[in-house]
Amino acid sequence: ILFDDPLLGRFRGLLLTPDRAPPRGGWPGIVGLHGHGANPELFRDELHGAAFAAQGYAVLLPELRAMCVDEPEDRATRTLLQAGFSLLGVRVAEAQTARRALAAMSDVRPTRIGLVAHSTGALAATVAARVDPNWAAVVVDLADNFFIYTDMPGATRFSNDMAPALFPYHEQINDLRTLTMPAIQVTYGFTPDRAAIDAFLDEHLRAR
Repeated sequence: ILFDDPLLGRFRGLLLTPDRAPPRGGWPGIVGLHGHGANPELFRDELHGAAFAAQGYAVLLPELRAMCVDEPEDRATRTLLQAGFSLLGVRVAEAQTARRALAAMSDVRPTRIGLVAHSTGALAATVAARVDPNWAAVVVDLADNFFIYTDMPGATRFSNDMAPALFPYHEQINDLRTLTMPAIQVTYGFTPDRAAIDAFLDEHLRAR
C-alpha cells in the first residue's frame, strides 16, 4: 500500500492478511518495524511477518526510508537535528501512521493492534509506545541510548536514532515496566524467543 501523509510525504507499506475469513470483531493487527539495511519484504520473510499473518494477524509493514547507515541517512539526520527535529521522530510518526491505517480497515479490530520491532526499528517503537497509548502490546529486540553514530573512514555518520534530547532519559524510556501497555524485550532477531513472542501476542491481542 502507499501512504500519502501531508507531513511525512509518500512511503510504501506491505500488508499481509490471513487467508481465511476474519473472526467476529475483526483480525488483531501487528505493525512491524524493520531495522537498518532492511525493508518490509525482509521482515515478511526473515522476521516472521508472513508467519504472523498465517497465525491470524493482519500485518502492516511500513518501509522506513533513509535506513542504511549511509550518506543520505546521515544528511537527513543532521538536517532534522539542526531544525530542532529528529529522524527518530519521523520513524515514530511513520509507525503511528501505520497503526491508524490498520485500525481503519474494516476487517481489523482497532483496539487490538500491537507493535513488533527489530533493531533500530525497536528504538522508534519504544518511543512510539510512550507517546501513543493505543498500542495493545509491544515487542522489541533492542534498546540503546539514542546517541548513536558510526565512525567511517574520514567521516562520522549519524544514525536515524541519534536523538540527543532523549539521551538523558534513555534509561527511563527503555524501562518497559513503566509503559501503559504490556511490553517485552526479546532476543535480537526474534527467532530464539519465537514461542514466547507468540504466547505474548496471543494473550494480549487475540479477541476475547
